[in-house]
Amino acid sequence: MVFERIFALLFSSIPLTIYAFLCVVVFCALYQIFVLRKVAKREGVKLGRGHFGLVYLLLFYLLLVYLVTGMGTVWDIGRYETLIRMSEVHLVPFGTFADITPYLLNVLMTVPLGFLLAFIWKEFRCWWRVALAGFGLSVLIEMSQLLNRRGTTTDDLIMNTLGAVLGYFLCLAVVKGLMRKKFVRKDRAKSPVIRHEAVVYVVGSFMGMFLLFGAVSLEGIHFGVEGRGDVVMVEADHIMGVVLGVGEREIRVEKVETSVLADGSMIAVDADVELVFDIGEGVVVELRRTNAAGDLGVVETSVISLGDVRVGDTVHVFGEEDGDGFMVERVEVWRFDL
Repeated sequence: MVFERIFALLFSSIPLTIYAFLCVVVFCALYQIFVLRKVAKREGVKLGRGHFGLVYLLLFYLLLVYLVTGMGTVWDIGRYETLIRMSEVHLVPFGTFADITPYLLNVLMTVPLGFLLAFIWKEFRCWWRVALAGFGLSVLIEMSQLLNRRGTTTDDLIMNTLGAVLGYFLCLAVVKGLMRKKFVRKDRAKSPVIRHEAVVYVVGSFMGMFLLFGAVSLEGIHFGVEGRGDVVMVEADHIMGVVLGVGEREIRVEKVETSVLADGSMIAVDADVELVFDIGEGVVVELRRTNAAGDLGVVETSVISLGDVRVGDTVHVFGEEDGDGFMVERVEVWRFDL
């Protein structure tokens, strides 16, 4: 299931994946070109193709982490009625424990981080430095999730840190056991530019996603996923969700429940994803006011423009999947009057 989700995140929209990877590497590449190369040459430190190949493997791994965790970005600011929702912040460790699976997945997620840091950089051949790196990356992601509808928990901090440490010991076992090499812990250079190279990549990749991912219009990308769960690629006639944002010709929707027409029966498919729908000319947008939870039926119905749709509205999108995307035919906006 985890590998299926990663595959879906990467290949459901190739342009979106390329865009996300560019966001991850842009600041790191600038650092390499204008800072690292000059300092390394001055200090006589050789950084070959093998080193940079491993660096970009680390950056690709970090891209997967950012997509899978659904980190928030600066573009999430203003998409919700309140900036931070304290009901989604859980500070008591293991206070929301219900299933061990998410905890194990959080541990496994950062094992590659600890392994790659210790394998590439001698400065990180120390378990507590790797632990700090795992903890720091987890803090950045959890803090960013205060801006979106992902839960922020101390459990993730603990499990991610543990995973990074396990990755360090895995690297130690591989280098000394399988490769039969010495696990050298000596720093390569005196310059902090080189000693903290790994930190620059972690922070730089995060800031690239945080500042740039979402900066361009996603118009034309159907079922665009931004790391918020499983991808829904089904023949659907009805998709329901909560509005995250509205553009001139698009609606961004999260927390989707899809009703699928299969052999005459309706199948409910729940997913926590973000979808982007193109709203073409001629699509009718209706506002339906109803009592709380809709128990007493619709009170008022009127035709509105797309600009009248608000963040937080519940929407029902009707249409059909045509192979290239979901073609919208009608949009119902439901607002509940208490």
